[in-house]
Amino acid sequence: MSAMENDETLQMFLEEARDHLRDIEADLMSIETETGPADVDLVNKVFRGIHSIKGAAGFFGLNRIKELSHSMENLLNRIRNLEIVPAHAVIEALLKSADILTAMVNDPAGSENFDIAEPLAVLRDVQSATAKDTAPVDIADGDGHVLFRISGDDLDLARKGGKNIFILAFDMVEDIDKKGKTPLALLKELEKTGLIVDSSVAHDADGNLIGTKNSVPFHLLYATVLDSEMTSLLTGLDESKVLAVSAHQKTIAPSKLASAAKKAPSKTAKAAAQVSPKIAPEPVVAQPATPEAIPESVKTESDAAVVPAAAKAALANQAPVSSTLRVNVKVLDRLMTLAGELVLSRNQLMQKVGRRNLAEIGASSQGLSMIISELQEAVMSTRMQPLSSVFGKFQRIVRDMAQEIGKEIRLDVEGEDVELDKAVIESIGDPLTHLIRNSVDHGVETPEQRERLGKPRQAVIKLHAYHEAGKVVIEVSDNGRGIDTDAVREKAASQKLIDPQHLGKMTEKELINLIFLPGFSTAKKITDISGRGVGMDVVKTNFTKLGGVIDIESKKGYGTKIRVKLPLTLAIIPSLMMSVADETYAIPQVNLVELVRIPAKDVRNRIERIGEALVMRLRGHLLPVLKLSQVLGIEQPVFVHPESGEKVPERRERVDDRRGAPENWTAEQRERRRGTDRRFHSASAVNIAVLSAGTFQYGLIVDRLHESEEIVVKPLGRHFRNCACYAGATILGDGRVSLILDVVGVTRYMNLSDVSSSDRGHDEESRSRQKLRDAQSMLLFKVAEHEQFAVPLSLISRLEVIPRESIEEIGGRRTVQYRGGSLPLLDLADVAQVHPLPDQETYFVIVYAVGGKEVGLVVSQIVDIVEASVDFDESTFKQPGIIGSTILSSHTTLLVDLYEVVKTSLPGWIKSPEFSTPSRVRKILVTDDSPFYRRQIVGFLKECGVEVVEAVNGDEALAKLETTPGIELVLTDVEMPIMDGLELTRRIRGNESLRHLPVIAITSLSGEEAVRKGKEAGVDGYLVKLDREKILAEVEKFLLRGKT
Repeated sequence: MSAMENDETLQMFLEEARDHLRDIEADLMSIETETGPADVDLVNKVFRGIHSIKGAAGFFGLNRIKELSHSMENLLNRIRNLEIVPAHAVIEALLKSADILTAMVNDPAGSENFDIAEPLAVLRDVQSATAKDTAPVDIADGDGHVLFRISGDDLDLARKGGKNIFILAFDMVEDIDKKGKTPLALLKELEKTGLIVDSSVAHDADGNLIGTKNSVPFHLLYATVLDSEMTSLLTGLDESKVLAVSAHQKTIAPSKLASAAKKAPSKTAKAAAQVSPKIAPEPVVAQPATPEAIPESVKTESDAAVVPAAAKAALANQAPVSSTLRVNVKVLDRLMTLAGELVLSRNQLMQKVGRRNLAEIGASSQGLSMIISELQEAVMSTRMQPLSSVFGKFQRIVRDMAQEIGKEIRLDVEGEDVELDKAVIESIGDPLTHLIRNSVDHGVETPEQRERLGKPRQAVIKLHAYHEAGKVVIEVSDNGRGIDTDAVREKAASQKLIDPQHLGKMTEKELINLIFLPGFSTAKKITDISGRGVGMDVVKTNFTKLGGVIDIESKKGYGTKIRVKLPLTLAIIPSLMMSVADETYAIPQVNLVELVRIPAKDVRNRIERIGEALVMRLRGHLLPVLKLSQVLGIEQPVFVHPESGEKVPERRERVDDRRGAPENWTAEQRERRRGTDRRFHSASAVNIAVLSAGTFQYGLIVDRLHESEEIVVKPLGRHFRNCACYAGATILGDGRVSLILDVVGVTRYMNLSDVSSSDRGHDEESRSRQKLRDAQSMLLFKVAEHEQFAVPLSLISRLEVIPRESIEEIGGRRTVQYRGGSLPLLDLADVAQVHPLPDQETYFVIVYAVGGKEVGLVVSQIVDIVEASVDFDESTFKQPGIIGSTILSSHTTLLVDLYEVVKTSLPGWIKSPEFSTPSRVRKILVTDDSPFYRRQIVGFLKECGVEVVEAVNGDEALAKLETTPGIELVLTDVEMPIMDGLELTRRIRGNESLRHLPVIAITSLSGEEAVRKGKEAGVDGYLVKLDREKILAEVEKFLLRGKT
């Protein structure tokens, strides 16, 4: 069997060669960017990588790879000896040659068909600019059979440092295979004590590495400071097989070769001679050279014809998918340990099953479950690969594209060590390449354009990867021109991709997301890089197939950021289980935003109908809602009676309406059923899973919600492959099959669209908008059983659940270990006169930030999230930590001042900023028709030394602006009678004497559409009411620098 047929050894070489080439490309670009002399250590690293490829390629008979890498090695040697300056043309020649090496490594069987004449000529031209090679030297036996042909320069280089040169005559069968060695391991071992100048193997020999007495000759030309005796001991060869090459010899002494031939047949030399390349001697004179610049002829021609057509075709494809994985030995040790524990647990469980002791069986089952979980984690870790294998190629892509289109761009990469499943890694290369190319081509300006805009000539593209909530996030951002939404709207209209009426009502975010539409492109001309209208839609599709979510943020003139969230693995995914009728379905948690349960009595108020479409109002936004039973075509949904458990056909045809009457009812019975909705039982509550399909969200109504599980994904059968609503299947614990829903496929199948900015045109919508005035999303919670509290949801960072025993009391303060640090815990009973926390096993913690630090408010129960659109009573229950009260969900509810809770519990934790000085008192106009909110804002502004002018509507505010001198900033509510905040802003911008004033909108109407309307009116900032810290930070910013 020949070495080429030894697949395992060959694959090891190819994997290592690819690793070397990836590093070589990055190192060459680092050398190019250096100013001054080349980094010798870096050049040596590249040299060693190329040398390793050359040495092993000779063993496998990959002569084109060996020949090209040898020529690169010569050039690199001249660079490290400071004979050649690594100018752009030199690095370009090396990079192009490395490209061809990569193509040949990816296609070893066809590598001998590659035409490498042109890259060899370019490499010779680069070197001949300063010096010339000596004539080739033949290393031959006494009979004239050439074993090696190398240049005189290479021979002189090998002898540097007093090295001896030997021919090592190995037999692949006797000296390597039967001694339990591998050729690659042998080469690596020899490189530790010397230099492998050349190698050859007789590929047409009669030997076979398995069960044969024949030989496979393998010769190495080896330079080392060791003598022949030490070299014999090192290699394990008989001294007769270690053949010295003297300084003045071009052939080996016949006597020595004859003695070696007794151990290796004479045909060895003939076979070896067939392997050696026949290079015609080129008479040149070797002489010392000083570093010089490369001639212009080399600079202009090196780019033109280095890569032949065959190599270009090979480079168009990615490297073949690797069939091997590198696994840390520690991981294997852990797997062996867990396998041993698994066997022990199995034996224990079988013994306890034999005794039929249920208590012991339960305990053993829990232990077995823990071991299996650890084993699963360990096995999955073996498939995890760093993103560096994907990110490594982007420096080259950015470099080449920037040079091609005349831009100056720096690529900053972070998070290369973040790991993803091998299957995900292999699938994200192409879509990420599209994103990088888009940033280079569309995202950043030319150096001249950037200078005119006051930006640095060099643009920056950032590629950043990090972990977040059990997923991996990859961000591609630039500081370029951003996305022009006006151009996007114009292009979408001209291509008739969106209905013009809907296009005019789209938010800025929705317009930006149009770039993901098939066929959409804003490029003004078609080039080799872009303009064909393909790419971004494919990018989104590819990431979606992986269970990923892609989002985009952009600001015209400042840049664009594209964020991709990906699951860690595709084999096992966390999913929420839910059921409709008697069938159970799975939804990947990566697509799950939140779960909403609407009590029976609130169904008709929370779920509305626009035309024939169901919508749900969720924190001020309209969300499309689907019934899963209707999506999947379940003709007879089932209702489970809450008392008897009996399954009966569901009679309610519309979830937002009364249930239908039986067909046999009389007209009198039907009339009696009309009126108010009588739903009250908890079983009639509606369960809605809010799902995300990229940037689009919708709600899915299901019968029952179950627990979350980690499911094993199985492919769909042929009869399901055309079903757009399914992404796969899994097997449940009871052996039943459950289908996995395709969240994106459902949106396409049902033709869903965003209704948040649609023209509703209904009186109900007008009334709903009126109800939203001064509405706040409130989190309701309890400390003790009979007292209900509320805090604005916008002020909360997150909710956590902690066990009682994890709470520590140190220095009179409670704390809990949290995210690598300590989280101070606060008790409302320490601040206000309320009932203390009850003693219970677990508590909820409301985490929020004050003064740039996080604290936690401990509560006993989370009740609900509601929209509060009522006035607050500021006097009845006002006390430290409580700023008012109202009626929410039929309970008196106290509104908690989170800022004052911290200020009272942790004195010195925060300090209010001081905006005024004795010589200058700052003056601000606050406009709000709600006395409660206005007094809150005015109160904390006065604490900062500000003089506040108050107004209750826009008309009054405009009058005070014209009559009150010295006002430097306007804070205004948006929804107000007589004149709202947006109209007030328009009047200010239209008044020559007032248009310089900054205007900050303080409102409860958050959301993309509200922000867009605010910006169109001229608002400078858009903040949520009661967010004291953000309001003060924004005020400080505008008071310091004014409106720009």
